[in-house]
Amino acid sequence: MVVEQHTEPAVSVNDGSLMHPVHYGQNFDPVSVKIATENMKHSMTLGLPELDISQVRGGQAIIVGASPSVKNYLEEIKKLAENKDNIVFAINDANDFLIDNGIIPHGNVLFEVAIDYKEFQRRHHPDITYYIHSFAHPTTFSHFADKKVILWHCFSDEAEHNVLLKHFKNKHFMVGGGSSTTLVKTIPICMFLGYREFELFGFDSSFPDENETHFNGAPYKDFWKSMDIVCQIKKNDSGIQEKKFRTMAYLARQADEFRRMCEHFSWMTKIRVHGDGLLPWMHRNTYPQFYSGEAA
Repeated sequence: MVVEQHTEPAVSVNDGSLMHPVHYGQNFDPVSVKIATENMKHSMTLGLPELDISQVRGGQAIIVGASPSVKNYLEEIKKLAENKDNIVFAINDANDFLIDNGIIPHGNVLFEVAIDYKEFQRRHHPDITYYIHSFAHPTTFSHFADKKVILWHCFSDEAEHNVLLKHFKNKHFMVGGGSSTTLVKTIPICMFLGYREFELFGFDSSFPDENETHFNGAPYKDFWKSMDIVCQIKKNDSGIQEKKFRTMAYLARQADEFRRMCEHFSWMTKIRVHGDGLLPWMHRNTYPQFYSGEAA
């Protein structure tokens, strides 16, 4: 898969509010590192249950995001959710979307280092388990004090973080630190829980028809500029196939991180991505064996 970027590159901006620290390279930005360190000192005192390793199990992990296409798959998501062997995770605003449509997800994965005001505005449910990472701000833990919470750890190469990790029970169970979006954290967490088959909905990673990236708008427009991504893939029977997507830098990065994660775990996972955006298109064309009978 070849990805070319056209128009000017996206520029990351931190406006000082620290609501959404910007990621770069293989880890957090320097501001986020400092926040994460202080937050970790707090979370290690809470005595919360921590993510553990489960035996491999049957069933599928259904992970639902907030791309506009998710509305086209509501009935399919409902049917999958009815299977007792399956588990449903909602990402960000998909939480309220699922609850509004009568689906109570098993879990939410929370992945913000600073105060996450948007998370506090969502409608939370006593039957949902909230997987909160140990870098999370103290206000996050206090907000979910009366809910079911599982603590998980994000990989970090910061020396002070590794010292603090020694105070946790499951200090060796860490989820990759270079990935910048919640999707690429949720999949390995579900793998810890024993799942190897995944159905993904609402992760287009691009603008449908040049409109919005999410069904409730386009978050982070003030942080990221739009860009064109041209994807090319070599087809044995038809040469080079090319398609252009309009997206933003953090969504393009999500698609690329997802691509690399799939390469790493392809021998042990089966993933299907529903939708027509950048991320589904890349995956569908890279792993056509998971889409037998469907048009690429």
